[in-house]
Amino acid sequence: MKIIRNVVFDLGNVLLKYDPKGFLESLGYDPIKVQDLTQLIFRSQEWRAADQGLLGKEEHTKIYLQKAPHYAKEIEYVMDHWVEMPTLLEDSSKIYLDIVDQGYQVYLLSNYPEQGFMEMWENTPLLHLAHGSVISYQLKLVKPMPEIYRHLLDKYGLDPEETLFLDDLAENIEGAKALGIHGIVFKNTQQVIQELRDYGIHIKKEGN
Repeated sequence: MKIIRNVVFDLGNVLLKYDPKGFLESLGYDPIKVQDLTQLIFRSQEWRAADQGLLGKEEHTKIYLQKAPHYAKEIEYVMDHWVEMPTLLEDSSKIYLDIVDQGYQVYLLSNYPEQGFMEMWENTPLLHLAHGSVISYQLKLVKPMPEIYRHLLDKYGLDPEETLFLDDLAENIEGAKALGIHGIVFKNTQQVIQELRDYGIHIKKEGN
Protein backbone atom coordinates (compact mmCIF):
# COMPACT_ATOMS: atom_id res chain seq x y z
CA MET A 1 0.00 0.00 0.00
CA LYS A 2 1.22 3.47 -0.87
CA ILE A 3 1.66 6.08 1.84
CA ILE A 4 -1.51 8.07 2.54
CA ARG A 5 -1.05 11.70 1.55
CA ASN A 6 -4.66 12.85 1.22
CA VAL A 7 -7.44 12.60 3.80
CA VAL A 8 -11.03 13.31 2.73
CA PHE A 9 -13.73 14.11 5.28
CA ASP A 10 -17.49 13.87 4.96
CA LEU A 11 -19.37 16.62 6.81
CA GLY A 12 -22.59 15.27 8.35
CA ASN A 13 -21.94 13.13 11.44
CA VAL A 14 -18.20 13.25 10.77
CA LEU A 15 -17.25 16.91 11.25
CA LEU A 16 -20.75 18.28 11.84
CA LYS A 17 -23.50 16.99 14.09
CA TYR A 18 -26.45 16.24 11.84
CA ASP A 19 -29.43 15.04 13.89
CA PRO A 20 -32.84 15.79 12.33
CA LYS A 21 -34.70 13.81 15.01
CA GLY A 22 -32.97 15.70 17.82
CA PHE A 23 -33.62 18.98 16.03
CA LEU A 24 -37.34 18.22 15.74
CA GLU A 25 -37.52 17.12 19.38
CA SER A 26 -35.87 20.39 20.42
CA LEU A 27 -38.83 22.22 18.83
CA GLY A 28 -41.16 20.52 21.34
CA TYR A 29 -42.93 18.29 18.84
CA ASP A 30 -44.50 15.08 20.17
CA PRO A 31 -42.94 11.71 19.18
CA ILE A 32 -45.47 11.00 16.42
CA LYS A 33 -44.94 14.40 14.83
CA VAL A 34 -41.17 13.98 15.10
CA GLN A 35 -41.36 10.61 13.33
CA ASP A 36 -43.73 11.90 10.65
CA LEU A 37 -41.64 14.98 9.85
CA THR A 38 -38.39 13.01 9.87
CA GLN A 39 -39.77 10.64 7.26
CA LEU A 40 -41.59 13.32 5.27
CA ILE A 41 -38.65 15.72 4.98
CA PHE A 42 -35.23 14.40 5.92
CA ARG A 43 -35.60 10.84 4.65
CA SER A 44 -37.49 11.70 1.49
CA GLN A 45 -36.56 11.35 -2.16
CA GLU A 46 -37.03 15.11 -2.39
CA TRP A 47 -34.34 15.72 0.22
CA ARG A 48 -31.94 13.55 -1.74
CA ALA A 49 -32.89 15.47 -4.88
CA ALA A 50 -32.06 18.69 -3.00
CA ASP A 51 -28.69 17.19 -2.05
CA GLN A 52 -28.20 16.52 -5.75
CA GLY A 53 -29.04 20.11 -6.66
CA LEU A 54 -32.18 19.06 -8.55
CA LEU A 55 -34.66 20.82 -6.25
CA GLY A 56 -34.44 24.21 -4.58
CA LYS A 57 -35.90 25.08 -1.18
CA GLU A 58 -39.20 26.42 -2.53
CA GLU A 59 -39.70 23.44 -4.81
CA HIS A 60 -39.25 20.71 -2.25
CA THR A 61 -41.08 22.69 0.46
CA LYS A 62 -44.06 22.85 -1.89
CA ILE A 63 -43.97 19.08 -2.35
CA TYR A 64 -43.93 18.48 1.43
CA LEU A 65 -46.88 20.85 1.85
CA GLN A 66 -48.81 18.95 -0.82
CA LYS A 67 -48.06 15.62 0.85
CA ALA A 68 -48.92 16.72 4.39
CA PRO A 69 -51.02 19.89 4.42
CA HIS A 70 -52.00 19.20 8.05
CA TYR A 71 -48.35 19.87 8.97
CA ALA A 72 -48.12 23.11 6.97
CA LYS A 73 -47.05 25.27 9.92
CA GLU A 74 -44.41 22.77 11.04
CA ILE A 75 -43.06 22.20 7.51
CA GLU A 76 -42.64 25.94 6.90
CA TYR A 77 -40.82 26.39 10.21
CA VAL A 78 -38.53 23.37 9.74
CA MET A 79 -37.60 24.39 6.19
CA ASP A 80 -36.74 27.90 7.39
CA HIS A 81 -34.69 26.78 10.39
CA TRP A 82 -33.11 23.37 9.71
CA VAL A 83 -29.97 25.16 8.49
CA GLU A 84 -29.26 25.99 12.14
CA MET A 85 -29.10 22.27 13.02
CA PRO A 86 -25.55 21.26 11.91
CA THR A 87 -22.94 22.19 14.51
CA LEU A 88 -19.24 21.39 14.69
CA LEU A 89 -18.33 18.16 16.48
CA GLU A 90 -15.53 19.06 18.86
CA ASP A 91 -13.82 15.67 19.14
CA SER A 92 -13.72 14.93 15.44
CA SER A 93 -12.68 18.50 14.63
CA LYS A 94 -9.58 17.87 16.77
CA ILE A 95 -8.75 14.88 14.56
CA TYR A 96 -9.24 17.06 11.49
CA LEU A 97 -6.98 19.80 12.89
CA ASP A 98 -4.32 17.27 13.89
CA ILE A 99 -4.29 15.81 10.36
CA VAL A 100 -4.05 19.31 8.86
CA ASP A 101 -1.20 20.19 11.23
CA GLN A 102 0.68 17.03 10.24
CA GLY A 103 0.84 18.27 6.67
CA TYR A 104 -1.65 15.96 4.96
CA GLN A 105 -3.70 17.32 2.07
CA VAL A 106 -7.22 17.54 3.47
CA TYR A 107 -10.43 17.67 1.41
CA LEU A 108 -14.18 17.71 2.03
CA LEU A 109 -16.67 15.49 0.18
CA SER A 110 -20.29 15.82 1.24
CA ASN A 111 -23.89 15.41 0.18
CA TYR A 112 -25.39 18.77 1.09
CA PRO A 113 -28.30 20.82 -0.33
CA GLU A 114 -27.64 24.33 -1.55
CA GLN A 115 -30.01 25.76 1.03
CA GLY A 116 -27.92 26.36 4.11
CA PHE A 117 -24.55 25.29 2.74
CA MET A 118 -23.10 28.76 2.35
CA GLU A 119 -24.45 29.83 5.74
CA MET A 120 -22.90 26.77 7.37
CA TRP A 121 -19.64 27.38 5.46
CA GLU A 122 -19.45 31.02 6.55
CA ASN A 123 -20.14 30.08 10.18
CA THR A 124 -17.59 27.24 10.29
CA PRO A 125 -14.14 28.75 9.54
CA LEU A 126 -12.39 25.55 10.61
CA LEU A 127 -13.52 23.95 7.36
CA HIS A 128 -11.69 26.62 5.37
CA LEU A 129 -8.41 24.89 6.31
CA ALA A 130 -9.25 22.16 3.80
CA HIS A 131 -7.28 22.21 0.55
CA GLY A 132 -10.44 21.73 -1.47
CA SER A 133 -14.02 20.49 -1.43
CA VAL A 134 -16.61 18.72 -3.55
CA ILE A 135 -20.22 19.33 -2.51
CA SER A 136 -23.04 17.35 -4.09
CA TYR A 137 -25.46 20.09 -5.11
CA GLN A 138 -22.73 21.91 -7.04
CA LEU A 139 -22.25 18.93 -9.37
CA LYS A 140 -25.75 17.46 -9.39
CA LEU A 141 -24.13 14.25 -8.13
CA VAL A 142 -24.41 12.50 -4.78
CA LYS A 143 -22.44 9.82 -2.98
CA PRO A 144 -22.16 6.94 -3.64
CA MET A 145 -22.35 7.73 -7.38
CA PRO A 146 -18.92 6.85 -8.81
CA GLU A 147 -18.80 10.13 -10.76
CA ILE A 148 -18.58 12.24 -7.60
CA TYR A 149 -15.46 10.37 -6.41
CA ARG A 150 -13.91 10.59 -9.88
CA HIS A 151 -14.55 14.32 -9.88
CA LEU A 152 -12.73 14.69 -6.56
CA LEU A 153 -9.75 12.70 -7.81
CA ASP A 154 -9.59 14.51 -11.15
CA LYS A 155 -10.17 18.02 -9.78
CA TYR A 156 -7.30 17.81 -7.33
CA GLY A 157 -5.07 15.30 -9.13
CA LEU A 158 -5.28 12.74 -6.32
CA ASP A 159 -3.91 9.20 -6.51
CA PRO A 160 -6.69 6.99 -5.06
CA GLU A 161 -4.11 4.69 -3.47
CA GLU A 162 -2.74 7.68 -1.55
CA THR A 163 -6.21 8.87 -0.51
CA LEU A 164 -8.24 7.96 2.59
CA PHE A 165 -11.95 8.82 2.95
CA LEU A 166 -13.87 9.13 6.25
CA ASP A 167 -17.67 8.90 6.04
CA ASP A 168 -20.36 7.77 8.49
CA LEU A 169 -22.22 5.65 5.91
CA ALA A 170 -20.82 2.29 4.82
CA GLU A 171 -22.34 2.57 1.33
CA ASN A 172 -20.41 5.80 0.72
CA ILE A 173 -17.17 4.15 1.80
CA GLU A 174 -17.88 1.20 -0.49
CA GLY A 175 -18.47 3.64 -3.34
CA ALA A 176 -15.05 5.17 -2.72
CA LYS A 177 -13.34 1.79 -2.43
CA ALA A 178 -14.76 0.79 -5.84
CA LEU A 179 -12.49 3.47 -7.29
CA GLY A 180 -9.45 2.39 -5.29
CA ILE A 181 -9.80 4.97 -2.51
CA HIS A 182 -9.17 3.72 1.03
CA GLY A 183 -11.97 4.25 3.54
CA ILE A 184 -12.99 4.24 7.18
CA VAL A 185 -16.61 4.15 8.32
CA PHE A 186 -16.79 6.87 10.98
CA LYS A 187 -18.56 5.45 14.04
CA ASN A 188 -16.85 7.35 16.85
CA THR A 189 -13.61 9.23 17.33
CA GLN A 190 -11.79 6.55 19.33
CA GLN A 191 -12.53 3.93 16.66
CA VAL A 192 -11.36 6.30 13.94
CA ILE A 193 -8.14 7.17 15.80
CA GLN A 194 -7.36 3.44 16.09
CA GLU A 195 -8.11 2.74 12.42
CA LEU A 196 -6.08 5.74 11.26
CA ARG A 197 -3.02 4.09 12.80
CA ASP A 198 -3.38 1.26 10.28
CA TYR A 199 -2.73 3.88 7.60
CA GLY A 200 0.26 5.37 9.41
CA ILE A 201 -1.65 8.39 10.73
CA HIS A 202 -1.13 8.90 14.44
CA ILE A 203 -3.44 11.35 16.19
CA LYS A 204 -2.15 13.09 19.31
CA LYS A 205 -4.20 12.29 22.36
CA GLU A 206 -5.52 14.98 24.67
CA GLY A 207 -2.80 16.17 27.02
CA ASN A 208 0.11 14.65 25.06
